[in-house]
Amino acid sequence: ADLEGEPCDEGEYRSLIGGLNYLMVMTRPDIAFPMSKLSRYLNKPTELHWKAAKHVLRYLKGTKNQGLFVPKGTFKGIELWADADHGGCLDTRRCTSGNLTFYNGTLVSWRSKRQPVPSKSSRLEKK
Repeated sequence: ADLEGEPCDEGEYRSLIGGLNYLMVMTRPDIAFPMSKLSRYLNKPTELHWKAAKHVLRYLKGTKNQGLFVPKGTFKGIELWADADHGGCLDTRRCTSGNLTFYNGTLVSWRSKRQPVPSKSSRLEKK
C-alpha cells in the first residue's frame, strides 16, 4: 500500500507539497491530480512520496512555458466535465470525485474532493 516504505523528512515534504499546491492553484491546474494524491500523505510521507513529488518538479521544469491562458476571440461555449473513481484509494476505500469547467476552450475552474466516508458495495448480501 501507499503507507509502506522508508519514511522521509516530514518538514521538507510538507514544504515542497505546500509550494506545489500554491503553484497549482495559481497557474498550473495540470498538476492537480498528482497534488491531490501527494497531499494525502503529509503526516507520514515515505521516500516513494518524496520521489513522486520530485517527479512533479521535473515535469514542471519541462513544461515551464505552460500555464493558464485565456485567449481573446468569440464566445465558443462552456464545457463541464465530471468523474469519480468509486473507492479508488486502497488505503481508505474512499472515493475521489472532480469536475472541470472550460470557458472558450480554456480551463477556468476545477475541483477535486475526497469523500468523507468509505465506499460501500452496492451488492446485496445473501443470508
